[in-house]
Amino acid sequence: LIKDPMVKNIECPGANQDIIVTGMMGRKRTDITLKRIEIEKIIKKFSEETKIPAHEGVFRVVVGKIIFSAIVSSIISSKFIIR
Repeated sequence: LIKDPMVKNIECPGANQDIIVTGMMGRKRTDITLKRIEIEKIIKKFSEETKIPAHEGVFRVVVGKIIFSAIVSSIISSKFIIR
């Protein structure tokens, strides 16, 4: 999804919920879902790339042209948006 030029935003509203993409095609719900562990791996990957530790609460970093914003929580499912 990140490599698709039509996609501007990728939104994961939480574990086991459909990923939502926004872009030239409008706002579309996909059939892609992520498990809690997969969401944690994505957050960890952005944390490692930027060398900024992810912590509970709001986590926002920039990698190249990508802006990654997440709400990190151990109680409820974490969620994120990639722009």
